[in-house]
Amino acid sequence: MNRRFCYQFIVFLALIPFATIKAQSEFLPGCIIRLTGDTVFGSIDSRNDGMMAKTCKFKPLNLEQESSYSPSEIAAYKFSKGTYYISKEVDGKKVFLEYLIKGKLNVYLLWDGINEHYYLEKEGLGLTELPYEEGTSVIDGLSYKTTSSKHKGILNVYMQDAPNLQHRIQEIGKPETKALVKLAKDYHNQVCTSEKCIVYEKTPVKVKIALSLIGGTMQFRNTWDLDEKHLDNRNYNAGGVLMHFSLPHFNQRFYFKTGLIMSEAYVPSLRHGDKDVHYWKIPLQIEYCFPNNYMVRPFASFGLLLPSYSLGSLIRISKRLYIGVQGDVNFLPYYAIVPKTLNNWSVFGSLHIELN
Repeated sequence: MNRRFCYQFIVFLALIPFATIKAQSEFLPGCIIRLTGDTVFGSIDSRNDGMMAKTCKFKPLNLEQESSYSPSEIAAYKFSKGTYYISKEVDGKKVFLEYLIKGKLNVYLLWDGINEHYYLEKEGLGLTELPYEEGTSVIDGLSYKTTSSKHKGILNVYMQDAPNLQHRIQEIGKPETKALVKLAKDYHNQVCTSEKCIVYEKTPVKVKIALSLIGGTMQFRNTWDLDEKHLDNRNYNAGGVLMHFSLPHFNQRFYFKTGLIMSEAYVPSLRHGDKDVHYWKIPLQIEYCFPNNYMVRPFASFGLLLPSYSLGSLIRISKRLYIGVQGDVNFLPYYAIVPKTLNNWSVFGSLHIELN
């Protein structure tokens, strides 16, 4: 494995997650509501990105045929676990807004992939965005953080028939889902006693935990201890345990991976006679893995503190049990995570168990 090949392998590993993010789909139970009001049940692609506001990818119940709907083609779509998107016109263009609360004052959220935009809707006042900006101003050579307050004025107008809420509106800084939903709910309860409002709460996302038992072979190229240079270019048994913790608030397909990997060799030492040489590694990596509705789940990971990279695949044999194979390369650092020279590479088979 020469240096050029190693660097090409690293680049390939680095590009894998970004090349596959948009290509993947994870369909969850839900339904679409047609413009006629008819409801069709099936499954909806959940991507956690800005595309949710532009397109609904839907598979009817018991069918594998996938259809894409724009906000002009359906009235709404909803996941069985609570998240609800409704078609609305914003700045002359139809988009899907996430429905947060339905009542005398409706609150919506638009995630464009970068920023969150909140909208209010009330009978007689229509749909309006809650604008919010942060900036800096310089006074006498000193920089100060500035925040806009126009959103407070809009909230005051929409809730003018509940004057006892005005002080709470003034306490709102940057608009956030939890605060706006609670405020809108309290407003509804004050001005309407005949019916309850509906809060479309998302089901709390749990951190997924998985365990991998790995075993295989490891080859060293440039060991840390110059007294053990004879280890270079020889294969040694290696194995260990890896733990995977999902990062659902960032992206449900990313994981934090750590654990313990060990390689042991019984070799002659020129200075100290025969001895056992132990190599221990505690990986600290970010991993990207295809969702669990795939029979074959490719994955790639990279080190957070040292230049280390992994690439492999899992094959499902039951609901929570997988077998897999992976290749790892580890470099001595030039600086932080910048690779300098190859330290070791390994190939492992694995038994992967999803614990929850």
